[in-house]
Amino acid sequence: MNFPVLDLPNVIGSPHNSAGGGVWRDVAAPGGGKLPSRAARRDAAAPRRRRRTDAVTRAMRPLVAIAATIAAAGLLGGCGLGGKIAPDTVSLADRCADIMQRAMPFADIEIGKRISEGTGIRTITARVEGTRDDLPKDAPGDRDLAVECQFDNNILTGFRWTKGGPTSAQ
Repeated sequence: MNFPVLDLPNVIGSPHNSAGGGVWRDVAAPGGGKLPSRAARRDAAAPRRRRRTDAVTRAMRPLVAIAATIAAAGLLGGCGLGGKIAPDTVSLADRCADIMQRAMPFADIEIGKRISEGTGIRTITARVEGTRDDLPKDAPGDRDLAVECQFDNNILTGFRWTKGGPTSAQ
């Protein structure tokens, strides 16, 4: 059986050409259904775009946080917070120095060294040294003074003179 051979032109788009664009053929999607529309393909690609956008956003978060921190530091830099002390934040050594001056209201005391250290979980001992400026250098009283204050939960529980202090005649 000899069949006649058809001599057809090899034209792109021809139903006889395997490289044709399917212009003349009814093209079906794998599985026998219709191919998705352009809108359906765009919606199917949306999760990929969203993933890409999420990755970029995730990579930008630290940079945005750093920029916000630098901006906040720049704005707060002009506030002049460095030289001011709020009255509620006075140290226990400063409180001890104040108590020392109140214990000798008649004396002019120049406060020198101030130290505070924790001696227990809730107990802090503050030590303050000072010099009386109202006494001459060869006066009989002590010019050098020192006190020790004990605080328990920031409440004064002990006060004692460790050097100098008021005499019984004063």
